[in-house]
Amino acid sequence: MSPTSTATHSATTGAALDEKSIYSSISRLERWIDGRYEGWDPYDGLNNGKVLNMRLGRPYVQMGLVQLHRLSPINLRALFGVEKGVDTKGLAVFVQAYLELHSATNEERYLCQATELSGAIIGSSLKGSVGDHAWASHYFPFIGADTGALSPSVPDIIGTGNVLKALSSLQMIVKEERLDEVIGSCQAYLRRMVERRDGLAYFLYTPEWKGKIVPNASAEALGAIACSLRARPDDELRALCDDVLRSLLRLQRKDGSWVYSIYPSGREYFQHDFHQGYIIGGLLSYRDLAPAELRDDVDKAIDRALTFYKGLFLEDGRSLYRAPQRFPVDIHNQSQGIITFTRAGEMRGDATCIDMARTIADWTIRNMQDERGYFYYQKWPMVTNRIPFMRWSQAWMLLALASLYAHERRGGIVRDG
Repeated sequence: MSPTSTATHSATTGAALDEKSIYSSISRLERWIDGRYEGWDPYDGLNNGKVLNMRLGRPYVQMGLVQLHRLSPINLRALFGVEKGVDTKGLAVFVQAYLELHSATNEERYLCQATELSGAIIGSSLKGSVGDHAWASHYFPFIGADTGALSPSVPDIIGTGNVLKALSSLQMIVKEERLDEVIGSCQAYLRRMVERRDGLAYFLYTPEWKGKIVPNASAEALGAIACSLRARPDDELRALCDDVLRSLLRLQRKDGSWVYSIYPSGREYFQHDFHQGYIIGGLLSYRDLAPAELRDDVDKAIDRALTFYKGLFLEDGRSLYRAPQRFPVDIHNQSQGIITFTRAGEMRGDATCIDMARTIADWTIRNMQDERGYFYYQKWPMVTNRIPFMRWSQAWMLLALASLYAHERRGGIVRDG
C-alpha cells in the first residue's frame, strides 16, 4: 500500500466522521470515566508486594508475569493480587485532553478538571529525592524484555515530559506563580538529563540508563520543553535542545524512520509503531524554536517521517501493530495516529493528514469503543481484549478525540506553520 493510496482513501472515508460524531464518542467516554482515574495498566503485572520480593528465577519470572498480564485477553489481575493504581503519566494525558476540550468548548468544567488533576500530579513529584521536580511515569515497577527496569521511585523522561507539557499548557491559561516555580524546577532537572556520546546529544530515559539512546524519548522531551519554553523561557535549556535536535536529524534513517533504541554496545533495537508518531510530534513542536539554519532540515525530516508513518496504517484506518506485524490492532497505535496526523495537518496546512486522522478515528470508534463508552485494548481477527486500561486506552483516546474535535470546532481549518 502506498502513502498516496492511503491519503486518497482517507479523503473519502474520513469525511463520514463529523464534529457531532466525535463529540458523541467523547461524551460516552467521559461518562464511563466519571472522575475515576484509578485502574489497571497493560504493564502492571508486578504491582504486588509478594511478586516483588520473589528471588527465584529473578528477573525472568517477573518479566514473564508482566508479559502474561499484558497479553492475556482475560483479566487475571485480581487472581494474582495485582492492585489498581493512579498513573501519573495517565493523569498528565488527561490534563492535556481536558485543556484541548476547554479550548474547543470554552466550558469552565474542563479547566477545573485540568487544574484539579494538576494539583494531584504536583503532589506526586519526586523532588524530595532528586532535588528538582520530576516524575516517574507509573505507580508500578516494570521489567522489560531487555531487563531494563522502571521504578515508581525513579523519574523517567516520558513521565516527566508529559507532566511538563500538561503543566505548561495549563500555565499559559491560568498564569500562576506556583506553576511557574514547578515548571522552572522541572526545566532544571531536564538540563541535567542531557548525555553525550559518539558525537550525539540525547535525553536519558532514566538517570539509571546511562549510554542508552532512545530517540523517541528525546523527541518527547523536545516537544514538552518547547511547550514549557513558551510559558517560561530558558536559554540554556533551549541550547541543549538544539543539540538534541541535531542528533535526532542525524539518527533518522533513509526510509524516514528511527530505531527504537541504541545500546551502549552499539546494538540497535527496531520497533516501528506509535513511537514514530512521538518523534514526529516532538519535531513539529520544536520546529519554530529551532535555529533558522536547521528549519529546512527539520521540515524535510518531518516529510520523510510522515511518509513512513502513513505506511503503518491500512486504508480503512487500522494500524499495523509493529510493522510489518498486522495484528493485534492496538488502541495506543490508533490514538497516536489521530494525534500525530491532526497536529501535522494543522501545523503544516495539510488536509490529507486531517483526513487520515478522521479515518483512523472513525474506524476506532466503530470497532473499539464499547457501548458503555470505554475503549478496548487490542483487537485480533477472532478475539478482542476488552480490558478497560485507564492510561493506555482511555487517557490517550480522550486526548486523541479531543485534539481532533478541537480542530473541527475551529472550522476544520488547516493552519500554516
